[in-house]
Parts: sequence; structure tokens; C-alpha cells
Amino acid sequence: MLKVEAKLFYLDLKENPRGRYLKITEKSYGQRSTIIVPEQGVGWFMDMFSYYARGGDIAAKQSGAPGPAMEELQVENKAFFFDVGE
Repeated sequence: MLKVEAKLFYLDLKENPRGRYLKITEKSYGQRSTIIVPEQGVGWFMDMFSYYARGGDIAAKQSGAPGPAMEELQVENKAFFFDVGE
């Protein structure tokens, strides 16, 4: 569990008959949101999360280094989008 401001995040590595997956749940202000990342997408998901957590596109633009403006990953029937917003 991770607490950031008024939000709680739960990260659980789980397994079912279809395989292993990462379950990420956010709880805030009485509401809950959950995403499921299949095992084959977890590495990419973590790489992108780390990239954007370090400032991602904003830091890349300031340094002149290339970086993704927005990235998309499709795993099974799911699509994940990463982008920096202000």
C-alpha cells in the first residue's frame, strides 16, 4: 500500500487460471479505480511508469533529449496509454 495525499494505492501481483497479472487499485474520496496489467506487459508498464515519474517528456524537452510524447501498449484485449499532463 502507498499513500499519496488523500489517495491510497494498492499493488498486488496475482494469479488466476489465465496467468499472472498486476492489479493496481486507487482508493480516494470513497471511490475506487482498478487496472489489471497482464504479466507480459508488467515490464513495459514499469519502465514507462519510471520514465514519467522522473519527469518524462517534460525533463526530456528541457534537456533536449528525445523521449516519447505519448506511449501506447496493447496486451491481449487491453490498451494502456502513458502521457504527461499538467
